[in-house]
Amino acid sequence: MKAMKILISTLYVFVLINLALIFSGKSFVVLTGSMKPQLSPGSMIFVRRLDNYSNGDIITYKLKNNIVTHRIIKKLNNNEFFTKGDANGNIDDEPIILSAILGKVLLVIPFIGYFYSFISTLSGFILFIIVPSFVYIIHEIFLILKELRKLTDRNYSVNTWHKVVLSGIIISFFYLSIIPEKIYAYLNSTQVISGNLISTALSQPLIPQVPGDLFINEFVPNPASGNKEWVEIYNPGPESFDLTGSWIEDSVNNPKTLSSLGTINANSNVVLEVNEGWLNNNNGDALTFKNPDGTVIDSIIYTNNFSDEVSMGRSIDGGSIWKICTVSTKGLSNSGGC
Repeated sequence: MKAMKILISTLYVFVLINLALIFSGKSFVVLTGSMKPQLSPGSMIFVRRLDNYSNGDIITYKLKNNIVTHRIIKKLNNNEFFTKGDANGNIDDEPIILSAILGKVLLVIPFIGYFYSFISTLSGFILFIIVPSFVYIIHEIFLILKELRKLTDRNYSVNTWHKVVLSGIIISFFYLSIIPEKIYAYLNSTQVISGNLISTALSQPLIPQVPGDLFINEFVPNPASGNKEWVEIYNPGPESFDLTGSWIEDSVNNPKTLSSLGTINANSNVVLEVNEGWLNNNNGDALTFKNPDGTVIDSIIYTNNFSDEVSMGRSIDGGSIWKICTVSTKGLSNSGGC
């Protein structure tokens, strides 16, 4: 019957994943694309923590509030590692320390992550586990009742009676108690990687894909002594966007990652702060905002000379007119200020 097939297929996937975890240690669902073609969006990866990592290893690591999976391209003597997404054009901005590494990727199961993410939700769990289990239990109860009717037959053995009762107890206990509880607990222990590239599923933040999704809204290229340069990103809405894997580069292609900013909510601003010396404040410079694919989302070229703490911004949030701001509106709306 269809319900049984669905249940068996789901449990088969669960068993395979459980076996993989025995030999690895931790699982993650990749919903981004900076490691394509090696790791496609929707893949499930299994990682194990090792004592040593080498150039070329694909590792999963913590980066502030995000979890990222990238390849080691250079190992430093002090157990720091420079990483890069295979599909990214630039090396990641900051080296990764050994203690931040969760493990090396040992096994990849393509595309199963989307399904796994769905059955991790309450609706998916009910649809693929609870409903098939319930249908199957009802089916088995009818079979048991059918067999019990045969007990009126004198030729029906006592052993058969024992088998019928025992099978009913086992089926009810197994499906009503053990399987759903164990699977649901396990599903909720698997994490989703948020640190590489492209759009995610299941109500996750999107990745900026085209110009107009997000804007460079305001920036300060010449901060006062001891302060930092900064660039403000504006999201006009209505969706939230994941900035992980995106970056801003200057005219000489010196990139600064936006991964640390995490998610930018609809109708809001986030600010990237950079140590002084990145942007040119004498002869002008350029800012180019790119998503993890390298698609240009926004850009601005300026030729002004800037005094300390003077910002340049759009006259209104996301507007087309740029001007020197009379009052810096860092992290706030430009409308009525800049």
